[in-house]
Amino acid sequence: AVVSTQSTGRKEWVIREKEIEKLQQVRLQVLKQILDKRENDNNKTNTERLNAIWSKKQVTKEGKFKKMRMENIKSLRKLTEKRENVEGKLSRRDVVNDYSSFASQVYAPQTRVGVFLDRGSELYNVKNRYLNTYEDYSV
Repeated sequence: AVVSTQSTGRKEWVIREKEIEKLQQVRLQVLKQILDKRENDNNKTNTERLNAIWSKKQVTKEGKFKKMRMENIKSLRKLTEKRENVEGKLSRRDVVNDYSSFASQVYAPQTRVGVFLDRGSELYNVKNRYLNTYEDYSV
């Protein structure tokens, strides 16, 4: 009777050890999943942060290139002006030549010179307090 109780006790211990091992395997799998999810989330946030930093650097780089290009264009314009006026003599404006060429500043002034054709045009807009909303139009 003692031997049979020992053997059943051993069988119960073996069964309990197997159940404990199964539970540990399940816990291990859950822990692996949690760690994988955390690693993926960390990688995702790191890539988003790096992308934001990279795009900000790109914007500043493009701004610097644009500034350099504008300075280059400005210096080239200055050099061409100096080349045209090598001797430093003052020349009068040729009014007839200006009005005969449709590409001159008279017909098509360039905004970089400081002439804005639409400046002050909002003064000529019709301002009526009865025409501010759609309901005012339909009445």
